Amino acid sequence: MATVTQKNRTTDGVQAVSLALQLLEILAFGGRPCRVTELAEALGTSKTRVFRHLRTLNSLGYVVQDPVTEHYGVGARLAELGGAVARQLDLLGISRPSMRSLRDALGFTVILSKVDHRGVYVIGQVDGASWLTLGIVIGTRLSLYTSAQGKLVLAFGATNRLEDAVAAGLKPQTSQTIIDAAVLRHEIQLIRERGWAVAPGETVSGVNSLAMPLFGRDHELVATLAVLASVDDLPQQPSRKCIELLRAAAQEISEKLVSEG
Repeated sequence: MATVTQKNRTTDGVQAVSLALQLLEILAFGGRPCRVTELAEALGTSKTRVFRHLRTLNSLGYVVQDPVTEHYGVGARLAELGGAVARQLDLLGISRPSMRSLRDALGFTVILSKVDHRGVYVIGQVDGASWLTLGIVIGTRLSLYTSAQGKLVLAFGATNRLEDAVAAGLKPQTSQTIIDAAVLRHEIQLIRERGWAVAPGETVSGVNSLAMPLFGRDHELVATLAVLASVDDLPQQPSRKCIELLRAAAQEISEKLVSEG
């Protein structure tokens, strides 16, 4: 009986998500506000069910209701979400040619990550040229103090990021993870001075990443560009060639972001 109940809950949950998304699509693509009755008829469900979903979406800012006509339309939060997705796709489109060229020059996997108020997460990847390559699942949020990309956020992002990370506690992910606050502060200062970050074996043993920041029009940190490889191929002190090629690719992307932003 417990198994059946859990299955039903899962099914109901998926149906609820499906209905909520269908409501948003009708309001977004329909081009005009709608009454609850119209939405219920369009979706072949009850007005009570539609109203319950609209009330939740309204509380989250994804839909708004006209107090006079009681019609529902798209909310500001949905517009913000659409804008964020569009900017992410623009970033990928701008960056991909440089990412492919960098992969061809070095043979390593190239990772593009987006910076937001929560930290940094992977949005694109070009696989390495070797028969055995390393990679990261798209959408993965990276640790701010154990990843090269995260260290860039601590170095070039909001001024409170570093101390917030220290205050939250530096827990080890591997034996190489920096867990001493003074050592981390020193590392971040070095990154600010040289303009790049590494994290040899700090997230996953035997794996290193070399990352550089991507800046927007107002010189704000918007993303990171990194190469990923084993510590044998990409040591703690990367080769001059690797650093310069990554720097050139990052600069090329940043210039495009500024000119097209």
